[in-house]
Amino acid sequence: MDRITFDQLPDAVSSILDKLDRIEKKLQEQSPKPSETTEQLLTYADISKEFKISQKTLKLLKKIGQLKPLCKGGRYLLFERNHVIQVLQTRPRIKPQFLKNQ
Repeated sequence: MDRITFDQLPDAVSSILDKLDRIEKKLQEQSPKPSETTEQLLTYADISKEFKISQKTLKLLKKIGQLKPLCKGGRYLLFERNHVIQVLQTRPRIKPQFLKNQ
């Protein structure tokens, strides 16, 4: 790295700031918007309320491996909205045992 003299300092600082601005712009272009990400992550309570399905059923779907959490946010499991919709549309409907006999 070259030594910067006192006279060259303003030009060097302006060059650094220009490079920093370009880096920030590139990072903003690459990263998803926070609102898009947070809207797609759902907890058991969110899924239950939105899709009118019990949390017990959701936990059963997770236990048998059909519903997979995206990550754990603190003490909550977070699920991706698209994955939840896909699982709920393709899950098998099972009749209760007492109805199968009839």
